[in-house]
Amino acid sequence: MVLSMYVAPAQNQVGVFFGRNEKFGATESWSRLKPFQPAIEAKLKLKPEQSCQGLGINSVWRVNCYAEDNWPAMTDWLVRECTRFEAAVTDVLGQG
Repeated sequence: MVLSMYVAPAQNQVGVFFGRNEKFGATESWSRLKPFQPAIEAKLKLKPEQSCQGLGINSVWRVNCYAEDNWPAMTDWLVRECTRFEAAVTDVLGQG
């Protein structure tokens, strides 16, 4: 599985989601995680406004990406979210 981070200035958002990477064989992340989605999302405790439809398990922060003063906070948020996602997935999948 591949955890992806993105910055979308036009949409004023940064986010984290499970992406694709054919080189590493991570091509069906969403379908493989679907049975575990409720448990993973429960661990993440995300609010509805913190995610985007169509990205599977994901987290979004709406922020002005053009404001250079926001860049350190955006970077910190992305790293924290990736760490939280990794911990949630490891915890849920490790229960099997």
